Amino acid sequence: MFKPRSWFAPLLSTVMGLGAAILTAIPGQAAENITVRWAGTDITISVNDLNNFAQGRPVGSDLRALLTLVSPEVQQSIREALTSPVPISPQSIQQIVNRGDTFSIFLTRLSNVIRAEPAVSLTDPVIATAIITAAQSPQGLSFLSAIQSFPAETLLFDLNVFLTYLQQLNDQLLATEAIVNRIQQRSQPADANLQQRYQSPGPNAVQVQTLNWQDPQRNRPVPTDVYLPSGTTQNLPLVVISHGLGESRQTFAYLARHLASHGYAVAVPEHVTTSAQSFENILVGISSPPGPQALLDIPTDIRFVLDQLAATRTIAARVQTQKAAVIGHSYGGYGAIAVAGAPLSPVNARQQCEPLDRFRNNLSTLLQCIAINLPQPSYSLSDPRIVAAVAADGLSSDVFGPASLAQVTVPTLIWGGSRDVVTPLKPEAVAAFQQLGSRQKWLALAVNGTHFTVLPPNSQQPQGFQINLPPELIGPSQAAGNRLFQGLTLAFLDQTLRGQPASLLPTTGTTTIATPELQVLLTQQAP
Repeated sequence: MFKPRSWFAPLLSTVMGLGAAILTAIPGQAAENITVRWAGTDITISVNDLNNFAQGRPVGSDLRALLTLVSPEVQQSIREALTSPVPISPQSIQQIVNRGDTFSIFLTRLSNVIRAEPAVSLTDPVIATAIITAAQSPQGLSFLSAIQSFPAETLLFDLNVFLTYLQQLNDQLLATEAIVNRIQQRSQPADANLQQRYQSPGPNAVQVQTLNWQDPQRNRPVPTDVYLPSGTTQNLPLVVISHGLGESRQTFAYLARHLASHGYAVAVPEHVTTSAQSFENILVGISSPPGPQALLDIPTDIRFVLDQLAATRTIAARVQTQKAAVIGHSYGGYGAIAVAGAPLSPVNARQQCEPLDRFRNNLSTLLQCIAINLPQPSYSLSDPRIVAAVAADGLSSDVFGPASLAQVTVPTLIWGGSRDVVTPLKPEAVAAFQQLGSRQKWLALAVNGTHFTVLPPNSQQPQGFQINLPPELIGPSQAAGNRLFQGLTLAFLDQTLRGQPASLLPTTGTTTIATPELQVLLTQQAP
């Protein structure tokens, strides 16, 4: 039976709330009953009974029988999920439903669990209006509010499939725990003084310059912040940082300043179609979600920035522009691996993603599967100037696959969190680490780390859009995650760009770097 984790309730709330959109497709009178399919039997539950359960009131015998299948903890998670509103504007919902490849894939998969009979086409023009109407209700768009206004004769909830999905998710969590346990058993703590050396600020003051570049070939702005150590030091090693979806070039200002204080030149471009501002525009309904073109634009932005740095005389005079390292998070982690040598593979994406209604216990596949809409079978987006790469919580399984990842031969550090529900550890970080062709590669496993561990807390964001998430999804101290991430990347760069062997990076066995709040297991061995 499924064993809930602390983050299950908020995650389930989000998934069920978004799924409610499909239930409001056709105007009409509200459905009175839900048919639950379980163990070869169809059980009818009144919507009124479901509402009583959500409000903590007594329920009828049929619903009571179903609730015996799950623990009290999961019952509470379901209760919260039924009534949690989705904090998205009606205008945004219209943009996402009408022009969102990712949302269409999500709804297609969701239809395995809950659907109208007869089915409602996602392309029906009335769907956007109906969804917006539901979102404008006093209680907002939630799973329960959608059901209460659901117009079709029959609403079918396949509990067999739903419980299978939960069991598969639990199996993945148990597999992740087993990986963590195996690595922990062979790990030795890193020298505390060495950790402190890499995590502490360097001796240099830092200067920041914003360059508002425009790529004429793509008619695309690529604003970039350049961080340089003050003084006249020349021959500075170069690092490019690529942010993720809903982030900005300010997100990793903490990391850029840290590296620059230690004598690195750091360029941080803004990927304008996947940035914080773009994400905010999507949420208020004035722009569309990123499509498959974003998979081409992110690595192309990185290559463009390298070109511009080399062409800017004042920077080229101080910076080694003909070789660089790249650091990326999430979508930016994908970009880092792409420019490091892995061809983007729509062919692999089709093999992994089709049929689109196949269940995948990996949220990042909703973003990766949009690659199937790219026309070419493969895209080489690598840059020979990239000589080292760091991918934190990156997307890789569908957009690359083993054959593409084997073409990455530069030194690479893969960072993943054991509680990452966006890019799960085993199918993304661990698989990417195992499939890389590089002889110098490290896996950094943040124990209990999430997709947001390397991001600064909202209170420390210099500016830009801030994502308010439940603490269960954010995970342990982001401040601790920032310290460990910046120290580890500095050690990696010192070794790969400066040729200074960093004993923090193990050549055999496993090293644990840690703060009181968080520990990271660092290994060159397969888990």
